[in-house]
Amino acid sequence: MTAYATALILTVAVEVPLYVVGLSRLATLARWRAARIGLAVNAVSHPLAFLVAWPLLRAPLGRAAALVLIEVAVMVGEAWAVRRLAGDTAAALITAAVANSASLTIGLALL
Repeated sequence: MTAYATALILTVAVEVPLYVVGLSRLATLARWRAARIGLAVNAVSHPLAFLVAWPLLRAPLGRAAALVLIEVAVMVGEAWAVRRLAGDTAAALITAAVANSASLTIGLALL
């Protein structure tokens, strides 16, 4: 399995359940809709971060700075998309921050 596939599977496995819990409780969305939103935002953000931004930013910024910049951009982008899809700003910000922080922490712990 490629490094990208492994990273994508790990990200989805960690983030989608957190999107389900967060959006179903904070924005009172149906669980299936929250899951679809979690999958949708990751389907867009993950390849952009892993396949586009990381190769472009890693060398000029260094690994740590590139990772921080990309993770912040992903969290903001996902929060924006969730806000557009779910209609709840607070739920979008909280859920995107929690989901992305958890997947980053687990990903770094497994490296």
